[in-house]
Amino acid sequence: MRHILVEITCRGCAYHTHVKSHTLVKPQLEPTLKERILQGTMFTYECPRCHSIVSFIHSFLYHDSERRLLIAMALSDKTINTLREQLPDSQLYTVKNPQQLSEAVKAAEDRLAIESIELLKKQLKKQDNEIQEVIYHDYENQMLWFTCRYKNHEEYKAVPYTAYEQVKQKGRDR
Repeated sequence: MRHILVEITCRGCAYHTHVKSHTLVKPQLEPTLKERILQGTMFTYECPRCHSIVSFIHSFLYHDSERRLLIAMALSDKTINTLREQLPDSQLYTVKNPQQLSEAVKAAEDRLAIESIELLKKQLKKQDNEIQEVIYHDYENQMLWFTCRYKNHEEYKAVPYTAYEQVKQKGRDR
């Protein structure tokens, strides 16, 4: 809905341009943009000269009014506080990068609590200190699937839904 022009310089060939990019997405109105977030292409640009992929980041808000969900990326504290005041019935999550944004949207689509997914990711890393990164993948057949990145490879790991429920309950008890 809202846009900005992002200055892009290709690291491969120094091609320079400006790209129109969205700063606000309402998935009910723009399902194709939600798909770009889920696919990880929302904050990427392919250089027309050398075909390198250039990633970028800027302030962004995902506002799912049906789920009363806001996911903020790179927003100022002032803007976040204003959102909390204006939409007190909405859950507000902040993410640091497009990958975390995609994970949060996937979790929301799977009707899972984003903070519980983050706790499960921390548990997986704690169980195996060789894991460098854990990425939520999806929920299927009573299992939550995560991609675990190691130094030289990736593995998929499944976590039973019951473990998610336990983590979620612990979060409520705090």
